[in-house]
Amino acid sequence: MQYAIIGTKRAMPLFGYYGFGNTRNIIQPDGTVKVLGKECGYFTDLATGEIMDVWENPWTGEKVDVFPFLNDRWRGTLGLEQMVFNVGDSQTLNNDMGKGASRKGEPFRLPWNRVGDQYLLSWDYAHEYTNPVTPEGWPKASTGTIANPSEHFCICTPADEIDDRSLPSARYHAGFTRQGPWWPWMKMGQSGVAGVLMGRMHSYKITGTEEDIPPVVLKRVQRDRPDLLEEPTDGPEEGVRGTLEAYAEEVPPEVPGYVSPLARKRQAQHEGVGQ
Repeated sequence: MQYAIIGTKRAMPLFGYYGFGNTRNIIQPDGTVKVLGKECGYFTDLATGEIMDVWENPWTGEKVDVFPFLNDRWRGTLGLEQMVFNVGDSQTLNNDMGKGASRKGEPFRLPWNRVGDQYLLSWDYAHEYTNPVTPEGWPKASTGTIANPSEHFCICTPADEIDDRSLPSARYHAGFTRQGPWWPWMKMGQSGVAGVLMGRMHSYKITGTEEDIPPVVLKRVQRDRPDLLEEPTDGPEEGVRGTLEAYAEEVPPEVPGYVSPLARKRQAQHEGVGQ
């Protein structure tokens, strides 16, 4: 579920959020891990639980097209040194405790804590980078020149499964919280309403088949994007690609003739691959 937080007002529930990740981890000879994945997220009506295609903005009264998050190229590497994520024109260190860039090069150790028969892990990202949905190109969709979302995970996994090296993987359950600017598809850029979106979810590793995916999501993916259910494939690492990046790539600018910096960057990347 996602809430709107505006000033000192009570948090206002807006919509639900359902999705799944399809991840493949490959241990490399040098001990690093290649991560390949696909993911999706759909916004749902709180009353019906159904996926929304149109949403009526309670502040502007405008009916807007909902933009789901569909990512078929989530790729990265977990190395032996402190993880650094390239996010737009900035870099983010996971679990930054205030040291920031000074932690680059430190050994990468996950901060597991054992409590009873469980291992617990907290995992955080706090970003600040140039908003790819620019005010110049999308004046209604953009919330400004800077985007500063953060994501926070709490993961629990059975200790006996982690400790058993004969198992290829272990089950887990997780809680997830995200805060950030309004989604661009909400068209809040010229609303005059300054606020923050806060969302919370729970997650777990599927232990059965794709039938464990929430039915409303599975039905929609089978109809529109069945490729997201297929095994992830390797390819170039493009840095973090979230909803803002996807929106700037896939939704035409509101200003005719505008070409975004991200569009120029992607074009250069594709031309480089083709050479």
